[in-house]
Amino acid sequence: MSGTLDGLSLDGRLLGDFGYRLDGWALWRGKADMDWQLAGGDLTGQGRAVMGLFGGALDIEGALEGELVGLPLRLPLLGRFTADIDDLRFVPGEGCRAASGTLWSDALSRSQSLLGWVGPELDGRLLCRDKIVHLPLSGQDAQIRIEALMRIFPDQHWQVDMVVEMRDQAPDEALAGLLPMLGFRADGRRYLFQQASPGAPLVPLSLGRKDG
Repeated sequence: MSGTLDGLSLDGRLLGDFGYRLDGWALWRGKADMDWQLAGGDLTGQGRAVMGLFGGALDIEGALEGELVGLPLRLPLLGRFTADIDDLRFVPGEGCRAASGTLWSDALSRSQSLLGWVGPELDGRLLCRDKIVHLPLSGQDAQIRIEALMRIFPDQHWQVDMVVEMRDQAPDEALAGLLPMLGFRADGRRYLFQQASPGAPLVPLSLGRKDG
């Protein structure tokens, strides 16, 4: 059993056409077990997903790649991101049970036309902590060290936290002047940014607390 959902979108953003092939025998066992692929929009990818027909966990594995432009963030970013998902088990209303995989983005190295500044590439590992999906990214160059974290909570709202820490005693003046205009708050040699999904409260988080 196979089919396609054309023009799949989220918050007005075209994700692509979602194609699927269901395992018919799994339906008799009360599960939707499918191979999936996404193409023709802002995201491309393929993998496998399993979910109980009457509730329970959603298990996903696969790979996704997409453009950052158009994401619902206040930061003007270009570039791409990739997520190679080895395992993601999420129960709606209860949160994640397991998560593993690798993450990467060249957003800071490809956004010079918008930011007037080139930063390092970022990478990280997908994980599950306290029933919350964590998507951390980090990187550094001669000027800065940056940490970014997107969290997806059990009720499916999300939050993004970023910390840019100047590595030199004399920070780049252009960058130090740019970050507050992008919504970062100065904290000594660190600059902090937070954004939550519409209507959700900000959850405190400490990032970038390092000596040196």
